[in-house]
Amino acid sequence: MAEMTVEKCTANGIPSTLVEYEVYLNYPASASLVLGAKNGSTYTAQLFEDVLAEDETASYPDSSPAFHGYSATGNVTAEHVYIGLGHKDDFARLVQLGVDLKGKIGLAKYGGPYRGVKVRNAEAYNMSSVVIFSDPGSDGPQVAKGDKAYPDGPARHPSSIQRGSMVNINAYVGDPTTPRYASKPGVSRTSGAEVLPKIPSLPISYQDALPILKALDGYGTKGINVGRTGWTGGLGVTYSTGPAPGITLSLSNIMKDAIAPIWNVIRIINGTNTDETVIIGNHRDAWIIGGAGDPNSGTAIMVEITKAFGGVLKTGWKPRRNIVFASWDAEEYALISFTEWVEEYAPWLSETAISYLNLDIAVSGPLPGADVTPELRTLLKDIIKKVIYGKQTLADVWDNTYQFSPQEHGFSILGAGLDYNAFLQLGIGVLYFAMSPSTTLLIYHYHGNYDSSHWMRKLCDPDFSIHTTVSQFMTLLTYYLANDILIPFDMNGWAEMLDY
Repeated sequence: MAEMTVEKCTANGIPSTLVEYEVYLNYPASASLVLGAKNGSTYTAQLFEDVLAEDETASYPDSSPAFHGYSATGNVTAEHVYIGLGHKDDFARLVQLGVDLKGKIGLAKYGGPYRGVKVRNAEAYNMSSVVIFSDPGSDGPQVAKGDKAYPDGPARHPSSIQRGSMVNINAYVGDPTTPRYASKPGVSRTSGAEVLPKIPSLPISYQDALPILKALDGYGTKGINVGRTGWTGGLGVTYSTGPAPGITLSLSNIMKDAIAPIWNVIRIINGTNTDETVIIGNHRDAWIIGGAGDPNSGTAIMVEITKAFGGVLKTGWKPRRNIVFASWDAEEYALISFTEWVEEYAPWLSETAISYLNLDIAVSGPLPGADVTPELRTLLKDIIKKVIYGKQTLADVWDNTYQFSPQEHGFSILGAGLDYNAFLQLGIGVLYFAMSPSTTLLIYHYHGNYDSSHWMRKLCDPDFSIHTTVSQFMTLLTYYLANDILIPFDMNGWAEMLDY
């Protein structure tokens, strides 16, 4: 993939180089999850998505099994407890209800705290492992409401699984074994104990979660009596706390550790003003074979942007400021790739970088939105007036979407755990623009095998017009930031935010 990215961008007229790092990763060797009933019968979780004949990604022979990156290796057999969203207050409530958590396996829903926080909270209560599933009750379209599941409709497929990392991003990001310095060959390494989990975990589908939840019906406190927001869901069970005496879960999760090479693809257009730089980037690694939305929508858009700039370079044009196009590797595990690059080039970036533009999950639905530092908001508002989206301007769609939320008006708060984190820490402004799914119309199979080209073509963006809109917006944004005589910042935005 790295070499193919180099070839594509070089063909577009922008020479590319590979920047290598050696980082700690782990990969699934084997995994199993078995529910044991009192009568000796068992249910074995599938731990992979169903094969769908019409979706070639889902039937790929070497597709990724269900696993959590950086999960601990372990074998556990124990009673299980339903822990809701795995929030610290969920655990406090369970203790208040008299539920014994020590040594138990926790079953949690996705949503609320980041998945790694759920596991860290379970560790604090001496649980032995955690299993996490996506509950359809959190979705808009649902089979239970009469919607058809993918591939026949917009609802979540029952076997869909969300993979992801278990690293503690609240401590630091990047290679866990090289905190705050670049993972170049031969560097000294720590154990990573500050950010790596101590207990194993597995992601499962709601299809596999259902019998595990049902086994708790009639044991402990019913979900409606727990009194915690988001505790119950859409699976038609009581969401009781458990445990159920004599009913066990046997979890096995064997991971293989490695120090592995990764490659960032860096392309630079030198500007006439060499002490100012605009960076636009997206990662290209994925948990699964497909990744049509995450990350390949952004990768495709990046290729089109380099094609546009390569074309104007042939006319003799040169930007006022440097433009760096970056294709990051190993983002999914712990925001590794760009963090290592920022750590290596921090002095130069601190002196020259004015903005980082992010393209992660650029298209997963029809609704525009942005995470953006205040100085870039006015520029965004100006550019969306110039971009056509369907039969309207992007500004028209934006205003219609956010007419009932005038305070935020489509701008999200910048947070940890996203691809711009390392740049923010250097004081570099950030804009992350993306088209996201409507929660009432379409489910996005985040980090799952059904984030596929078939899903994209059939349900999300059949004619790729949404991709085109994002490409045009990001191309114009990059051009204005790189070429305006005065950097087009509106610092009043910072004053307004601080005053608010």
